[in-house]
Formats: sequence, structure tokens, C-alpha cells
Amino acid sequence: MPDNPDEWRTMAERFGRKWNFHHACGAIDGKHIAIKEPHKSESLYHNYKGFFSIILLAVVDPDYKFVWVDVGANGSASDCGVFNQCSLFDGLENNTLGFQALEPLPDDDRPLPYFFIVDDAFPLRSWMMELFSARGLAHKDREFNYHLSRA
Repeated sequence: MPDNPDEWRTMAERFGRKWNFHHACGAIDGKHIAIKEPHKSESLYHNYKGFFSIILLAVVDPDYKFVWVDVGANGSASDCGVFNQCSLFDGLENNTLGFQALEPLPDDDRPLPYFFIVDDAFPLRSWMMELFSARGLAHKDREFNYHLSRA
């Protein structure tokens, strides 16, 4: 996991080269890992998909390699709920991870934040980027969604 601005910038440059999506410093998502029903767990580990699970929440680099993982949260929790309780969230909120400051995109002069790519399970923050809602999108917004999804 990067821990200083130069390493975050390098990660973002790799996303830019590979996926043509600049300022991305990783993609965050959760995955339900199926487990046997724990003894006396009631619904704590029963997820919205209808099975018992624990949650693996991860950040991946542009080559799909894990750079940060939190595993073991109960399956009834949401990705965002798990994220809000993890050390990565605290580090981003408190700016203790050495996350990259505002800089212009290539061939631009307006400073923009670096960010993580997330799905709609997460709220927007200055350091999170998610898709536009799919309803009634203009062409440029659909194109943005396509590129963000690829990245």
C-alpha cells in the first residue's frame, strides 16, 4: 500500500497508462465469501444475497493485485459499513496515508483530487469516484461511466 505522495502518484500514473483513467489510486470493492452457518450466529453472518458469509474488502492496483485487504466482517454488513470502520477510511479521513494532493490532469491546468474508484455502495467523497446514475445520461456521461468501469 502506498504511504507517501510519490507512491500514490506512481499508482495513479499506472492507472492512467493502463486504463486511460488518470488520478485513480486504486479500486475498492467488497466480496462475500461463503461460510457455513456459525453456531448461534442468528442472522449476523446472513447476507442480503441469502447465504452466510464474511466480507473481504480490498483495494486493487491497475493489474488487479491486492494492495490492501480487510477480511472477516460479518456478512450482514454493507461494503460501506465495513469500509467506514476500517483503518483505510480513518487514514483517508485524517489524511495520514500520505495521499496525493490536488494536481492537474495531463494537458490541463485545473487541480483535481486523486481518488479511489468505487461502486454505488459508497458515498461520494473528494477521494472517491463512482459512476453516474444510469438514468437519462448524456453521451459524455455514458462515456465517462464506460471508462470508469474499465478502470
